[in-house]
Amino acid sequence: MLQDPKGELKPAARKVPSGDEEFALSNILQAPLTRQRRALLGTDVRRTAPHEGQRVGILAAPLATKAGVFGLVYLDIALTDGQARSAFRTSDLRFASALAIFAATRIAQLRRIAPIGLVGERPLPDLRAAFEKECIIEALRQKKGDIEAASKLLGLTRPTLDEKLKILGLVATVPTTPAVPPPAAEWKSVQT
Repeated sequence: MLQDPKGELKPAARKVPSGDEEFALSNILQAPLTRQRRALLGTDVRRTAPHEGQRVGILAAPLATKAGVFGLVYLDIALTDGQARSAFRTSDLRFASALAIFAATRIAQLRRIAPIGLVGERPLPDLRAAFEKECIIEALRQKKGDIEAASKLLGLTRPTLDEKLKILGLVATVPTTPAVPPPAAEWKSVQT
């Protein structure tokens, strides 16, 4: 789920059995996800038909960056009668948390390149160029403007990075003036 421009969580991608399109996320579960920025394992009860009252195991992780939480990853699985614990394990939680961090970083980068809702409206080459520009800017920021160090961080040769900087408009080109040959030297005497 991702926040829309109004800040409301909306499903962005989902895979559900037919008839399970809606779900209600408990406020008790939402607090650790959004305020504490913690992934969680838990159990809950479905509140909507056709499976109202059925217990489910839940795994949820926040989509968060330094700027804040802007969504969440939510998985649930029906618990059988008598099953006290979720089928999700701590290793599943760690894996989901790592994926959520990676996804949040990439989604945040895409949102900087194209505002919410416009990603699909820009041609893929434009998005790729914008993403490449973001990566180069970040490498230069991390290396405090040292182009040689940034090229190593990006895995590029210095000439390749120089060319990309020109193509992406990240360096100002200095207009060249035709070279004026120096005046001919007049030798009046030579000592050997």
